[in-house]
Amino acid sequence: MLEAFLEPDFVNHVSREDDISKLRYIKDMFVGPHIIYEVNKCTEIVLPVKFDFKWSTYIWDFPRAKKFVLDPTMHNGDESDKDIQQRHRKVAHELHKSIEICIKSFFIGWEPDMRRWNTYFPKGLVTGICKREDTGIYATHLARNWMGTKLKREINPGDGIMHARMNLLVDLLGTENNIGHLPKRYKDCLFPKRDKKNN
Repeated sequence: MLEAFLEPDFVNHVSREDDISKLRYIKDMFVGPHIIYEVNKCTEIVLPVKFDFKWSTYIWDFPRAKKFVLDPTMHNGDESDKDIQQRHRKVAHELHKSIEICIKSFFIGWEPDMRRWNTYFPKGLVTGICKREDTGIYATHLARNWMGTKLKREINPGDGIMHARMNLLVDLLGTENNIGHLPKRYKDCLFPKRDKKNN
């Protein structure tokens, strides 16, 4: 399964009703020499979405013509799932139209049928209550571990969210070609003592 990840700013441009087909910043999310894979050959497009002050993950599954909304707060009990789903459907619909515009604008020969896609809300993604301030971590975890119909790995309640935060930080700091200055504590863990002279 090949996935293309779009930047969360995509949502901001769509909500402001920008002409996304003319924005270089948006085009760079889909094509260019900096992208080392072919987006048009990906089976899924993954987009972190923030609205109502919380994060969710939206996934466009092209082979099955389905949109998945992974909302970690869906079954918290604060409000009915029907109301939450209704808001998500509106956002997903607008984003769907915008992704279709991008495909038509930036690609030649990639013409997926974007009509009649249904939106699905998988259940059982999160154990327990997800706090609003933890939704970004959960959304990232859901995006990385989604396998088309289920999760590869779940976040355990309790210490699970802290481990997910730490793993995300390690991945971020250890990203290949990271030109930032690594914190000393992280360097001490990452590089053996004999290699420190070279770093």
